[in-house]
Amino acid sequence: MSHSSHLLARGGAGSFTPPSPYAVTTLATAPNGGNNPWVNAGSIQYAGTTIVGWVDGSNGNLECLTRNETTGTLSSVTVITAAHEIDAHSAPGFLRRSSDGRILCMVSLHNGASIHLKISTNPDDVTAWGSAVNLDSQLGGTRYTDYQFVELSDSSIFLFYRDEPSAGTDSRWCYSKSTDGGATWAAQTQLFKIASTRSYVILWKPLGSDLIHFATTNGASAGFTKIGHFRMDGLTLARTKSDGTTISASLPLTFTDITTAYTGSSNVFPLNIAFDSSNNPVIAGWDNLTYTYHRWSGSAWTNTSIVACGTGFEYNGPATGFQPWGTAVDDGDPNVVWLMVDTGGNPSWWRYVTANGGTSFTGTLIGAVSGKVHTVVPVRHPAKLRAYAPFGTWTDYNNYSCGESGVTDATASIPAEGGAGGGPPAGYYISPTGSDSTGAGTFASPWASLSKFMAKPPVAGDTLWCRGGTYTGGSNRNQSITGLSGSAGNPISIKGYPGETATFNLGANGTTDRNNYFIIAYGAACSHWVIQDLEITNGCMEQNGIITASGQSGSTLTDWTITNVEIHKVGPGGPSYQMIYFGAFVQDATVQNCHLYGTQLLGVPEDGNGTGTDHGPPSTKNLVITGNAYINCDKGIQIYGSDGPPNGVTCTITNNTFSGCGENIELQHYMTATVTGNSGSIATDGAAYNLYDSGSGTLTASGNTWT
Repeated sequence: MSHSSHLLARGGAGSFTPPSPYAVTTLATAPNGGNNPWVNAGSIQYAGTTIVGWVDGSNGNLECLTRNETTGTLSSVTVITAAHEIDAHSAPGFLRRSSDGRILCMVSLHNGASIHLKISTNPDDVTAWGSAVNLDSQLGGTRYTDYQFVELSDSSIFLFYRDEPSAGTDSRWCYSKSTDGGATWAAQTQLFKIASTRSYVILWKPLGSDLIHFATTNGASAGFTKIGHFRMDGLTLARTKSDGTTISASLPLTFTDITTAYTGSSNVFPLNIAFDSSNNPVIAGWDNLTYTYHRWSGSAWTNTSIVACGTGFEYNGPATGFQPWGTAVDDGDPNVVWLMVDTGGNPSWWRYVTANGGTSFTGTLIGAVSGKVHTVVPVRHPAKLRAYAPFGTWTDYNNYSCGESGVTDATASIPAEGGAGGGPPAGYYISPTGSDSTGAGTFASPWASLSKFMAKPPVAGDTLWCRGGTYTGGSNRNQSITGLSGSAGNPISIKGYPGETATFNLGANGTTDRNNYFIIAYGAACSHWVIQDLEITNGCMEQNGIITASGQSGSTLTDWTITNVEIHKVGPGGPSYQMIYFGAFVQDATVQNCHLYGTQLLGVPEDGNGTGTDHGPPSTKNLVITGNAYINCDKGIQIYGSDGPPNGVTCTITNNTFSGCGENIELQHYMTATVTGNSGSIATDGAAYNLYDSGSGTLTASGNTWT
């Protein structure tokens, strides 16, 4: 393997510039730091927000903050539970409940006689929490720690934890399920144990899957020399080995019942699990003082020693020596491992990458932290913040004063929503196989139509997820929006479910059905909307468009975003038959990465998108049209400005492509327009209509190519 040869100056001497786009960032200062490697979701990201939690080393408070992944801004620290205990094992674990977006937090004392659940008072808000609910009487355990949980596709929640009646012996790894969002829990079931000795287990599951993966040790009595792996279907509870072979042994399972993934020397531990694009597990761990990587190919385990970790970590005496918990597989990219490598008492962040499935690695130094470090925590479903770790003064898990250091990737995108806890995205659901009469609007029990969602009615922050398939009928078209508005940063959204194709067939035939559209919104009370990842076909509109948003004099409609929407087979109406239409008095509207096809209904070409006619300020402002494809349209993009000065309309048209359009881009009347980087075939009405400008207003055009 390759280890890059940066020399890092420590103790303030010299300087070091992290390699772009990576950086080390301070999330919290001492004493705000203390984490547990056996809590599988100590940090989760959802919809551009990351939660980071810890145990305060000065007073035992369970605390957290949030990071805005777009701006990097940190919130103030929130106390979840005051004076809990000074013990890193008690660090909080989080899950975002898909039914309503509320945050669940599991807490217990280290080997405590009870385990508690707290739920945020409001959706997506960690600043206020409900009272702690003691689950012990429902679970029936004795001493709880190392809690881990995930949400399944049917919205049930799977809780896993260690129940150890006597310290250091007979670790019983148990599970319980809640089918009502955490209100009630089944009595615990012992899933795994190695009799009369301590063992460790970590779990996680792929996004969109109900197959939970477990990585285990072979126990203290065996010297912690092996890592094992098995799987369990969270819905059926069927258990299998790595290769899918059924495990028929009765519960609790023991190490001989599962797959041995790795055999090492001593102090061998799995620390976290991620998954490749085929949902095969990837495990980060350590063997004595060396970081290790374990990857299932579909038929065999690849095991690789990455790099020696050094000794600047927790020391637990001569029996176990230094414990280097400082490694995590990137939860969004299993080819990346984040490491803390120590070369003399001060750990440093490193990024190790494999290009061959884990056979070898190349390491890059990101930056240093001061003092000692404990657990590297992977951000689940990460955006720009990928992992974090406590750093500072660390004697052991009861005696420390640490801050929290994170590592970021400036080029990382904010992923599609969902997965914070492994469950489906939060929001409401429709499906062609759902029911408006018996459905609950959940992932497991969806509604059938747009009309049902509109009648709810939606409020700021609501998302409708449209499962794959074709939607037809009157309840899935002609949605007129009045008085339904999101808010800044909390839009109302209609989105296709990730990885599926939701198609809305509006049913127009061009004769008896000539006014079949998707959505029309009118007035300022319909601001802050997102329409994304949908296919719309067979629409027809005598005026306006298949998707229309328009304000009115004295009432400007703001903040509409249409992303990755495909519209085709749009038929003739009257004088106007646009696909996407922004009318007068619209501000901050974006159409991006859409595909607008003129495949014609009744042989008449179609328009792409335009803003309509504006008769003066307040007018259409900040219209952005970027990255779209216009194919066989009569007019791809048509913008009408003000009838006279001042220039009321402002628009940016960039990086769109055109093929077979009568006119590619047409600009009329007074406006301020920036048109750059567009390309495609010469307009069929002639080269003058590649970019036609009536000559009024201000036009900045460059980098447009037509062939």
